[in-house]
Amino acid sequence: MNDEHAAHAGFRLTEASIAELAAALDAGVVTSVELVALHLNRIAHYDRHGIRLNAVPVLDPAMFDAAAASDRRRARGECRGPLDGIPYLAKDSYAARGLTVAAGAPAFEHLLAGDDAFVVARLREAGAVLVGLTNMPPMAAGGMQRGVYGRAESPYNADFLAAAYASGSSNGSGTGVAASLGVFGLAEETWSSGRAPASNGGLVAYTPSRGVISVRGNWPLIPTMDVVVPYARSMDDLFAVLNVIVADDPQTRGDFWRAQSAVSLPAASAVRPGDYHALADRHALAGKRLGVPRLYLNRDPDSTRPIATRPAVIAAWEAAAVDLRALGAEIVEVDFPLVSNYECDRPGTRSLVERGLVPAGFAEAEGIHLI
Repeated sequence: MNDEHAAHAGFRLTEASIAELAAALDAGVVTSVELVALHLNRIAHYDRHGIRLNAVPVLDPAMFDAAAASDRRRARGECRGPLDGIPYLAKDSYAARGLTVAAGAPAFEHLLAGDDAFVVARLREAGAVLVGLTNMPPMAAGGMQRGVYGRAESPYNADFLAAAYASGSSNGSGTGVAASLGVFGLAEETWSSGRAPASNGGLVAYTPSRGVISVRGNWPLIPTMDVVVPYARSMDDLFAVLNVIVADDPQTRGDFWRAQSAVSLPAASAVRPGDYHALADRHALAGKRLGVPRLYLNRDPDSTRPIATRPAVIAAWEAAAVDLRALGAEIVEVDFPLVSNYECDRPGTRSLVERGLVPAGFAEAEGIHLI
């Protein structure tokens, strides 16, 4: 059964939603085993051959067993929910029982995970089928730099990167979900490694507050900053994933914020809705003020070396602004002097160290020694 046959059977695999695929599974239009095979076929054609996206270097040999188990549950009327039988991808920074957990690093290429990361375990319990692990730079330290498996490429334009060069370590998950190599994906973020690939790939992503989603079983780049970031192709799909992965984790080992005692954090169950789909509200933006950094809009008068944003990007933003205003939002062009001072986001800007505001080595001390 190929993608075209699937389309004739009542749905199209590419960019199909979780709800559409779940309905097709319930109706017997397709089985989970067939869904996995269809995604594996796309990986073979577009990831390993053809345009060679190189997003999914590690395949889970148990994927068909998991899919067959899902089909048997469904036949018995024991479906575990909307994600049962749905194929997904996880970043190579997630531990998945029996698979290598290299985190993109040659040093860990043959290291095997003895157990699942919390989020992977939650998805396994929900019946979702892990197809494979996605590409990333060594130990997530960077963005589009090549790791032990190389790097993922953009599914839209080979002349452009799949993420920001310096901060896009979840590039494999971004490419994999955008190219329909998996229905949804798991990314991870320290600075902007979750958001950058989602932005380049036209995906929906969620960067949670500390402690909302357990990071136990994930590679720790900077434990004070690391968070789980799910990827989806629509808000409805994202809500379905969040319904499963936002849950209390009684174990805190390897999760800095939930293990520390200096700052009190609420349990995940205390801050999440009963059903994330309840957050869908077409009037949600009415009266909201949205700040947009003017330095990215070619309207930054404070820099002698301004950032040049392409006219096509400006046009896309202006079209989006029209839609946002139509939904009741107020658009405010803003600057972030504190962020600019700290991040040096303008070319040629002197850093805090150069201006004598913090000692040399401050960034290293903040990111490593304070932990």
